Amino acid sequence: MPIKTVMLIDDDSVNNFVNKRLLLRQDDSLKIEAFESGDASLERLQDQNLRAPDLILLDLNMPEMSGWQFLESYIELGL
Repeated sequence: MPIKTVMLIDDDSVNNFVNKRLLLRQDDSLKIEAFESGDASLERLQDQNLRAPDLILLDLNMPEMSGWQFLESYIELGL
């Protein structure tokens, strides 16, 4: 299955910017959403009208909600 949508989750906006540029350099048709917190990305994932991304790139070391905590919540959502 080809990757068409990507979610970037990193508290560092520079990392999100660089990762987005690198991904678009490989395939400029990708739809990429970037989030600076696990909470904000979980809110987006809970929106029933939107499809889950094909790929999630996740920073594991973030304040407030770590990447590990995000993963636990993501699994609970059953996506």
